[in-house]
Amino acid sequence: MTHFYYRVLVADSRQHDGYLSAENKKEAAEQVLKDFPPNTFILTLKTDLSYRRLFQRLNTKPIDLIRKLHFTRQLQSLLSSGVTVLDALHIIGDMSRDKEMSAMIKKMMDYIGTGLSFSQACEHFRELYTNEEIALIRAGELSGVLGDILLDLYHIIEWDKTLMGKVKKALRYPAIVIGITFASMMGVFTFIIPQFATFFVNNKVELPMLTRVLLAISGVVLNHGLGIVLVVAAVAVGFFLGYKKPAFKARLDAYVFYVPVLGPLYKHLLISRFTRIFSILYTHGVSILESLQILKQLSVNSVYQTDIGYCLSSVRQGVALSDAISKSQIFVGTPSQMILTGEKGGTLGSLMRQASDFYSEDITFVTDRLFTYLEPFTIVLIGVMVLCLSVGVFMPMLSMITAVGH
Repeated sequence: MTHFYYRVLVADSRQHDGYLSAENKKEAAEQVLKDFPPNTFILTLKTDLSYRRLFQRLNTKPIDLIRKLHFTRQLQSLLSSGVTVLDALHIIGDMSRDKEMSAMIKKMMDYIGTGLSFSQACEHFRELYTNEEIALIRAGELSGVLGDILLDLYHIIEWDKTLMGKVKKALRYPAIVIGITFASMMGVFTFIIPQFATFFVNNKVELPMLTRVLLAISGVVLNHGLGIVLVVAAVAVGFFLGYKKPAFKARLDAYVFYVPVLGPLYKHLLISRFTRIFSILYTHGVSILESLQILKQLSVNSVYQTDIGYCLSSVRQGVALSDAISKSQIFVGTPSQMILTGEKGGTLGSLMRQASDFYSEDITFVTDRLFTYLEPFTIVLIGVMVLCLSVGVFMPMLSMITAVGH
């Protein structure tokens, strides 16, 4: 995918600009003209520079989930009451005391005023909705059930918030404790251990193995600390640049699923989100092919993209979804069996929802157990580190005191 910057002139002589991703310039031009009303002229369309995208990301703050949930719920309630999208946005903008949200809603109304649909207007506000969420909104517009889709979207966002909150809760405490402990140990090896080293050398104390190891680590930190930091930074930059290469990205994305605990957790999260969104789309009359096209935007993971791409091409050739998805890497096993059962019984939408609930419960169970095990493991790890440090420092001192006593 190549990133492009565009500037267009619409029929009312207004200019709009933005960013998009496409395979080539021709596809980018087609996508721009598709997102804007007829009689739109492209003034500028060029390859976007990395620093410009980075600058845009740094200056674009995502809307926090609370405000996102509030906006989605308000809009859904108004649309379900028969209010048009433009009037609903006007009401929400007038009611909002949040200046940032009000300004965004006003710009959104300007885009809709030029002839864009609500989903097309949302394309310009990626800080509000993600690609798959915009695709869901577009599906709701096409099927005439935007209010119902927004209600489902509200529940998905709330579900994501709850689920990710549990995962973050399980990892936050150990990460903070281990981080603080590591920083403290670096301080000890940099400032305290060298003082003891001088003391031991001056008094010609015979050092045990553990103390020699601590002094060696301290020497490495003191003499090569900057080099270690530079090496770590170089490796991080190398991974960042390498991830842009398709071959390296594909290999790394495949390894993610083999990481103990976190790999299966990520896989189940993908399956849960896929089945939940699919059930919503399918229940509202969106075809399997269109649903797969929307769900392809769910993740940038290469394995997931390959699986959904294969399913898309197979379904286009008339292959049943269960047969296509059974040959995938992520959805093989229970998910494909549930899809097969749903196809045979005509209950594909409801079974997909049940599959999502099943994997959501599994994620909750794993994260709860993860927190249960990580907390004592963290405490034991810190205890071992402190014990090694204490024994390594005080054993030579004890030997010296004993020798003086004799």
